[in-house]
Amino acid sequence: MASGAYGITGDWPLISDISFTDSLHGWMVVTPGGGDWVFKKTIDGGLTWTGDSYGVGPLHAIHFIDNNNGWAVGWNGNILHTPDGGTSLDGIRPR
Repeated sequence: MASGAYGITGDWPLISDISFTDSLHGWMVVTPGGGDWVFKKTIDGGLTWTGDSYGVGPLHAIHFIDNNNGWAVGWNGNILHTPDGGTSLDGIRPR
């Protein structure tokens, strides 16, 4: 696999959404071409991205209100929240 956009590896990475809280801190949701959706974080303005894969299905949007608290939403009512900048993700189900 070759390196792709934003340091993502895979065959056709699809970036669904990106959210920055300032010029250095940003998060995105992406799929590396048919795999689990990946939650990525940058602390250097997008020069490098780190993150983990989560088997939660397609995610469509992401939004952070500060460098710790953010939400990602996707299919089937999936809502993910992080209170720590993406280190952990909690699932929220709407009523």
